[in-house]
This record gives sequence, structure tokens and C-alpha cells, in this order.
Amino acid sequence: MALQIYYGTDLAVLADRALKEMSEEVASWPHKRSFLLVPEQTKADMERRFLDVHMRGQLAVDEAIASGNDSLMLTDILSFHRFAHRLASEIGAQNKDVFSTSMMTLMVHRILSATPGDFKMLSSMSRRIGFAAEIESVLGDFYRYNITSDMLRTEQIASSEIAFSQKMADFALLMDRIDALSDTLQCCAKGQPMRQMADLLDRLVSLGITNMNALPWPYKRLSYLKDTSIYIVGFGQTRDFTPEEHRIIMRLTQICEKVVICVCADFKNTDYLSLSDFSELSDAFRFGRQTFQSLLSAEPKAQCVAVESPDHRPLPLHHLSTCFLRRHIDNLPGTHPEVVRALFPSRIDELSYVAGRIKEMVLFEGYRYRDICVVLCDRQTYESDLRAVFSDFGLSGFLDKRRKLSDTSLMRFVYALLDLAVHGWSFESLMRCVKSGMCHLRPEEGDILENYVLKYGLFKGRRIFDADQYEASRDARGPEVYDMVMRALFPLRDIVEHLRHVRRCDEKAIALLEFLESYFVYSDSNSESQPIHHIEALAEEWISDNNQDAALALVASYNELHRMLEQLCGPFGNMAISNINFRDAIKSGMDAALAGAIPSFVDQVRITEPERAYHQPCRAMFIVGAKRDNFPFKSRPEGYLRDFERDLLGKALGIVFPSHAKDSTFSDFFTAYAMLSAVQEYLMVTAITAEEPSSVYTLIGQCLSDSCLIDHPVLSSEDPRALSRQIFQNYVSGVIKGVRATQSLRELETIAALARMRPEEFKLRIFDERYYDTTVSNEWTGRRFGEEKLSMSVSQVEEYARCPFSHFVKYVLRLEERKIFENNPRYSGTIAHAIAELAVNEYISRMNRASSDVEREELYQTILSGDFESWVDDLFSPACEMSRIHLFEEPSLVVGEGSKIKEISKQSLEAIFRQIHPLRYSPEHTEWFYGRGESPAIEIFLNEKNKSVAFNGVIDRVDVCRSDRLFRVVDYKTGSKEVDYDLLYAGIQLQLAAYLYAYAQTHPDLRPGDAGYFRIDAPILTLDTICSQDEMRERARDNREKEFALLSMKYETEDLELIAAHGIDQIKSHCTRMIRGEFDVAPYAKGKTKNNGPCEYCDFKAICGIDPARPPKKYIKPLPESIDEATNKRLNKAQTLIKILKEKN
Repeated sequence: MALQIYYGTDLAVLADRALKEMSEEVASWPHKRSFLLVPEQTKADMERRFLDVHMRGQLAVDEAIASGNDSLMLTDILSFHRFAHRLASEIGAQNKDVFSTSMMTLMVHRILSATPGDFKMLSSMSRRIGFAAEIESVLGDFYRYNITSDMLRTEQIASSEIAFSQKMADFALLMDRIDALSDTLQCCAKGQPMRQMADLLDRLVSLGITNMNALPWPYKRLSYLKDTSIYIVGFGQTRDFTPEEHRIIMRLTQICEKVVICVCADFKNTDYLSLSDFSELSDAFRFGRQTFQSLLSAEPKAQCVAVESPDHRPLPLHHLSTCFLRRHIDNLPGTHPEVVRALFPSRIDELSYVAGRIKEMVLFEGYRYRDICVVLCDRQTYESDLRAVFSDFGLSGFLDKRRKLSDTSLMRFVYALLDLAVHGWSFESLMRCVKSGMCHLRPEEGDILENYVLKYGLFKGRRIFDADQYEASRDARGPEVYDMVMRALFPLRDIVEHLRHVRRCDEKAIALLEFLESYFVYSDSNSESQPIHHIEALAEEWISDNNQDAALALVASYNELHRMLEQLCGPFGNMAISNINFRDAIKSGMDAALAGAIPSFVDQVRITEPERAYHQPCRAMFIVGAKRDNFPFKSRPEGYLRDFERDLLGKALGIVFPSHAKDSTFSDFFTAYAMLSAVQEYLMVTAITAEEPSSVYTLIGQCLSDSCLIDHPVLSSEDPRALSRQIFQNYVSGVIKGVRATQSLRELETIAALARMRPEEFKLRIFDERYYDTTVSNEWTGRRFGEEKLSMSVSQVEEYARCPFSHFVKYVLRLEERKIFENNPRYSGTIAHAIAELAVNEYISRMNRASSDVEREELYQTILSGDFESWVDDLFSPACEMSRIHLFEEPSLVVGEGSKIKEISKQSLEAIFRQIHPLRYSPEHTEWFYGRGESPAIEIFLNEKNKSVAFNGVIDRVDVCRSDRLFRVVDYKTGSKEVDYDLLYAGIQLQLAAYLYAYAQTHPDLRPGDAGYFRIDAPILTLDTICSQDEMRERARDNREKEFALLSMKYETEDLELIAAHGIDQIKSHCTRMIRGEFDVAPYAKGKTKNNGPCEYCDFKAICGIDPARPPKKYIKPLPESIDEATNKRLNKAQTLIKILKEKN
């Protein structure tokens, strides 16, 4: 009967030493029992590792492998909790049902909500079950560290800080009531089985351990423990043993033949234990030293065995891990190909390089996929991208993680379903249901339904299920969509309505259980085949797609949910519960339920997180996405019991109580060191430019300054990324086109030969995300520009000038935004625009009926002094009808946004009529069309492919001054737009120039007099000083005049004609480039500033694939500075533009 402590700094060596010894015992003594106790999350890994060690041992003694396999049945690899249940079942002890997390959460909620007045601090958390889960987490720590309610009522705690003492008193009362309720229900908390096992072992010791065969029944069934060896591996690394575990270990050392515990500690020998100052030792082994000391204090005669860890790894890897452990910077001279740092502009580039490097190592360097480990420092951000990139490179990865069962598509469906009952068929909840993959809808049907609901505003249950909303007369797809609603949503409506009417927990659980069992089973009435279960069919589909872990999690979540709903029908079934608390109870239980990944024996790349990466050594490791805030140290939430309160509790009780923030620092330190030590041959650490790299990334540069640094690598044929077929094809296409440079002439010749041999494979791409200079083939340009005479509007040309690719997407691919029943800001501007048009048309009609200038003047003054507010009210409905925007028929929107639009229109109309006069500039046309009706299109002939362009368009308003034979074009804008002469010169702001040209061509009797923008708005007066009402009115009037002033060019007639001609020349240039197929992904930018150009509000940001914050801009050339030769004064931009145009002519 002895306790043996194996200690060392290499956990892999420690584990192998224990597993090898265990394997030898099993082989030597076939009837001897052995147990290996490990943390629950490492159980599968340890089973596989034990088999590997056992096989190697058999091969070493040249025995037949099959001969020793029977002895494996005598070896059990368990967690402490499973070991407790095993011993209890051996003697037939009554195992009380252990409360699941959801049941424990319900119990806490029931106690708190029953008598909230009894709890001073916890009463505020009594309404929502979601908060009860946080309390349950604190209770779990209390149970694990043997903290009782009486301990929380001690005088030292009661005299502490008031809020802390009250919180502890609340927890003490809560624990008492939980114990009482547990006894009534014949159940126990999670910590109870461990205490029961400790009590059982105490009983065995008290009965006598010298002659185990003389033990009374049923304890005699445990007599085998006398000849049993217990090996405990995986503790003493990121935490110490809990008091319960310590108590069990000490009893096992008295009963069993041998107890071996592996502890990670950096003692050179046991003399270090007498030291009070551990400053020479590393903080990475803080928990190992604590475990070592606590074991020796309980069992001073324990045998301590130092396990040497000979490091056969390359010197750079050993040096790096040592420097990290000692927090010491010491540069190792020489080149070090074994350690690589890499920096990339984006995640996709980063992952593509890693995938290419893995494939390169397997193809050319003798590695197998199972030799390689990819560590994702930010798994949630990188996982989906990694799957896509691995698929592109033909790689298969095994995702080694414990997955939350609450993250599966099934649970997303269930949560969304319950949210429908809580939020009343909100659009977000409905779409989460539809998009979960669990509804009886194909993905494309889900998209059709979503678009239809958005288009017609079916955001409430009464509208979603109203058959009139799906009439074919309203929408041709209406009947098809209604069929989807009947098939997929009507069953949901029934269960949602039922859940909203029942009150008890068991009634809700039974209803949901019956719904799931019926909804996920479907059969064909015309076929004799067996019914199909949707969960099973989906799992089989995912397995066939090599996504075993997702299939496993889906099935596990269905089984766990089924079990949980049955539990909710149990002791607390009669409790009244709201739908939101019912949802939270299910979520808390599913959050705690984890599906462990089964270690794969297939040759696959291991993909994991830092917390699990060090459990298995690997030949090569890629640490991906390493940034300062996620590796090696992460910030973690404190929880309901904050760290300073945990410290107060530990000091008051004289125990070591875990502190999340402080303990996580030491555990993260150990995790990072263990990871660096697990790499045997090759290490690559990658990061992206936008994030601050990890301290490990920086340390490599300091300790291995001559190690390989890959900084924004340029793609070439020798780049690992070229092992992707798609990337290589894009690269070859770019070289052929001339937008990619090759490293040598030989490479260029090789690529040219490839392109000649396989022209179809290496033909020019329509769009390549790596190359922004994009030329579209004739096949695509023919769709838009196939006819000899093209039809084009100025706005389309301006769109091309702002961003050629945006024009390609909108007018060649003809992609459209989906229509959404909501108050789009554009709708407000459209309606205000329509009101202005109707009002000015009425003015034109009345002026045309006037017979003299005197009558016109009187009519004008009448309008100017009239009631504009009433006029706008009368025009509002006709404007909505004319704009075909029926959104504002909703009463709520009429009161809100409708009032805002009316106020904008009122103030804008007042300003419009102040700027016109029947004897000066007076409106002649509104919405004047050219290229349609009586006004012909403006035809421009191009030199490219003998084509011409017929321009059409519409001018918002044309004012005419008959006395001077001049016209003025006015364009309405709802934003802050003004004439930008740099953009006009560059051919980007062409609208006013084109309008001047078009109207002048069709009205040769008139010449241009002005052109500008009128802003439709309701300006707000800002006062910074106190003033009288009269002064306020005067300042408001001046402010309105300033805000509504026409933003015009203010040129002379001859200058405006030059501007019009310049605009047409620019239009001709843009159209020529369009016909050539030049659609670059390069929006314009003005000046070297943070101005993002048109990307900021572009509807197609998700399509072009560029980063809108840092787009590949094409900077326009601003107007050069110019001096007036006559006055020697600097000209402004308007004057400079005219000077340049005159010089050209």
C-alpha cells in the first residue's frame, strides 16, 4: 500500500511512463485489476494512447499482438465521477438520481421565485432562469470544495463587507433549501456521488483492510481493490485536486496495492519542497507544485520519482520552449528552418498558406496527415473558413473538440421555435427556424419564403397565415409560397399556440416532445417504404460528406434533448413556468451538455484548440490566428461570484478557493508551454496584419532572430498555396493576362506552355479576387452591349465611373436588392420628391392659364403666402400612389415617418417657390424625359466596334427665363450633394453637364443659364446664445435661406456650354471602356484620405469580396493649381476648370 508520485516537466513523458507501467502489469498479471483515472474531457485520448503504448510494448517483446488483447478488458479508463458510480454499483448501493444542469437550474429558480423576500442579494435574479444558471455554477464550486451552509454563516464571513456577507448568507439559505428539497425528491446534486464514494472508502478502511476477503457482504465485492493499481494522470497541470478528490486518493492509498499520480512540476529533486521561495521556479507549474505539496503533506511517506524528459527535438524548438518557460530572452544564432513565423493580410490567405504547407509536407517531406496538428486560437472565427479552405485543398481534418450540444442545428430550431412563442412570430425568430435546416423546406425554398415575407411585411402571425396575402393576383409566386407555409409553418403554429396556452412545466415539455417526435418523422403515402426520421437522414448525409463530428453532435443533441424533456416532466413538472424561462431552462442544460469527438484512426489532420492541443505530441504544429488577446492568455468572465469575493471567502475559511482570473493566468501559461513542448519537428505560428500578434510570435523573433519570417508572401508557382487547383488556375490566368509577375523567365515559359496545352483550364477568369484589373470576355459584354445602338442613362455612366465592377454587377449580371417592407430612407426622399413634382406641376398648370404678367404675379404671391402645410397634406396620398410606395398606408408609419416626410416637404416647397418667379426663372417642365416620347434620345457615336450610344434620362425640373432666352436645370437631392469640380473634371460627376447638353440639343432656341442641386430637407436651427423670439425667427429665416440655396455652378452661358461638351467627352470615354469589357474592381477615391469613395454605401459589398474599409482605390487626379495671368491671383477650382477647358479647345 503505497502512494507514488511521478513528477517532471514533460507531461507526455509522464503519461507514457504511467501507461507503460500499467500495460506491463496487465500483461504480467492477467487477473489483476487496474484503473486509470483521468479528466473526463481526456478520456477518449487516453484510451487511444494506452492502446498505442500497449501495442508498442508487445511488439518490443516480440509477442503476438492478439495474445495480450484479452488483458485490455481488465483495464478501465474512467473519470472520478464514473469511478464513483462503478464502486457504488459493485455493492448495489442505491444511486440517487443526480440533478442535471437544467433540473438544478429549475430548482434554484423555484426556490428563489417562491420566497424572493427571504433573499437580500439573490432576489433580483428570481424572475429569469438564465440567471439561475450562474448561481448553479457557484454552487457547483461550493460542493466541489466541501463548503457547507454552516461554513458560509461563520462569524468571520458575517463581519465582512456587507454586500459580501449578505451574498454568502443568501447562498447558505439556498443550499439548505436545496438539500431539503433534494431529500424530499430522493435526488442529489452533482457533487454528491463523489462524497458517497469517499464515505464508502472510509467504511472499507474502518472495516479493516488487512483481510479484505473477510469483509461483510456486500463490501466483500470490493475485495479486488487490495490487488488493484490506480493510476491518476492528467491532473496537477491546470488545477489542483479538489478536497473531495484528495480525500478519495488518500483512502485509495490505504486500500489499494498501489496509487500512482503523475504531476507536472519543475522540482529538480524533493529538496526544493523545503523552500519557501519558489522565485527560481516557473509559474507554469504553479498548480503542479501545489498538488505535489498537498499530496506530501497528507502522505509524507509517499515515494517521489523524478521522471527525466530527454528532449530529442531540434535545438530551436527546445530553446524556444525554454525561453518561454523562464520568461527569458536569449537569442540562438544560426538559421532555424524548424520554426516559422508568418504574417498575412487576411484569414483566407493565412489558412490557404497553412493548408498548402500541410499538403506540401505530406507530398514531399514524408509526413502523414495524422502527424500534423492545427491549433485554432480563435476557433469560432476560423472554423468555418478552415473547412472551406481544407475542402479547396482536398484535405481531411479531424476536429478534436468537445462541442456544445446547444450549438447544433436542431437546438437552433428548438430555441427559435420557443422564441416564436415568446416574441409573437417575430421575423428574426421565424427565419432562425426556417434557416436551421430542420424545417421541411429546402434551402432555396427558405430563401424564397424569406424574400416574400420581407417584400410584403408578413411580420406577425395573423399576416403570415392569412391566405389572402398569397393570392396570385398580388404576386405570381404567392400560391407556391403558401404551399411552403402550409407544409412547414402550420405545424409550428399549432405547437406555438399550444405552448402559449399551457402553464405547467410538464405540459410544455410533453407538448414539445410529442411535436418533435411527429414533426421529424415523415413518410410517403403513395409508397410502402418505412417512415424516414429527419435526424437520422441528416446525420447520414453529413457522414457521407465527411462531417462526422457534426453528425455525432446532431444525434447526441436530439437524445440529450429527449432525455431533458422527460426530466422536466419529473419532480418539477407541476411548476408554473413562462415560455422564456422554459426556453432558458432547456438552454442551460444543453449548454452544459458536451459531445466529445471520438479520436480518429483515419489519416487526418488534427484540428483543435490550445486547451486540448498538448494532450497528444505531434511532429508538426500550426498555431493559427495567434494574437495578443487570445494566445497564450485569454480574458475570462468572473461570473456571479467575483474574484475578490472568492479571495475573501478563501481567507475567511482558511482554504484555497479557485479564482477565475488569477488561476486562468497560470493555467494558460502552462497550456502554452505544454503546446510548445508537444511539437517534435516543425512549428509555424501565423497571424494577420490587422491584429496585434501573440507574445509567442514576438518571442520567436527575439529568441530565434534568424528563423524564417514569411511576411505577406506573393503568390508564385512555388508557393504552397499553388497546390490548390483553383488558386493555381487563377495565378496562371493572371500571368497570361500580365497582371502577375513571375519570379523568372523559366517560370514564365513553363506557364505559357501550360496555357497552350490546356487552354480551357487556364482561360481568363471573369473575376479573380486576387486581381482587381478585370476584363470581361465578349460573351459577357455581348449580353449588355450586343446591339449596334446602345441605350444608356447618365446615372448608369456615373455608376461605372464611380466603380466599374458595381456597374457590371447591377447592369450586366442584373442583380437586384430584395424588396423589404420597411421604411427605407430612399422611400422618404422619393415621396418628398413626388410631392414637389405634383406641387410644381400644379403651379405650371395655373400659370399657363393666366393671361397676363400681372395675373401671373398675383397668382405667384397667392401661392407664396398660402398654407403649404395643408397643400402637402392633400398631396401626400397621391405622391405615395404615384411612387407606388404603399408602405405608409400603415397607420403607425403615417404617424411617425409620414409626419417627418410632410414637414420636409412643407419646408422644401416654401424654399422652391421663393427661388422661382414667373417673370424670371419659372418652372417649365418637371420630370422632363429625353429618349422617350416627343424628345429624342441623345445619340453619341463611338469609335469602338462601330457602335453608338442613345442616351435617355429624366431631369427633375427645368426652369426657363423667357426674357433672356435661358434655361436652368435643377436636380433634387435628399443628401448633402454639391458641385465637385474635381469630380466633374475627372468624369465622375456628369449628371448636370449631361442634362445641359440634352436640353440644349432639343431646345435650340434656348441657351444654358444655370444648373444645380436643390436639397430636399428640413434644416434644424442650432442656437448657441439666448435671443428674443423676433431674433430667433430672423435667424431661422436666414438659416433656411442658406440651407436651401441652390447649389449651382454659377457659370456664364459660354462656360456652361464648355462644361456640357466636356461631360459628353467623358461619357464617350467611359462607354468605350465598357464596350471593351473593362470592369475593374477599383472604386474611385479623392485624395489620400480615409475617404472610402462609393464603397461605404454600396449595395454590392458582399459580392465584390474586397474589404470596404480598405478597398483597392483608384485615386483621381485633382485640378491643378492655377494663376490668373491678368491679376496674378490664384484661381478657385471652378475658374481653373474653365481655364483648362478653354485651353483644350
